[in-house]
Amino acid sequence: MTTYLRCDIIPGINNRKDNMYLIIKQTDFNNLDPMYTVEDQTTSLASAEKKGKGYELINEDKKVQFHCVELKD
Repeated sequence: MTTYLRCDIIPGINNRKDNMYLIIKQTDFNNLDPMYTVEDQTTSLASAEKKGKGYELINEDKKVQFHCVELKD
């Protein structure tokens, strides 16, 4: 199964002039809610997409997923 990383947009979350892109690591557990941590960040969409795809390529744990989030005013 092929998954494609795309960036979701969270508007109005910061007062930055430049957009920020976060790579979020989601770890799923059997009887608990998922845990989310920031794995990486960048100010470039192209870089965020490359980093996210890289994390997905090296990930071998089926309980871990990576998401790209754009923080935008």
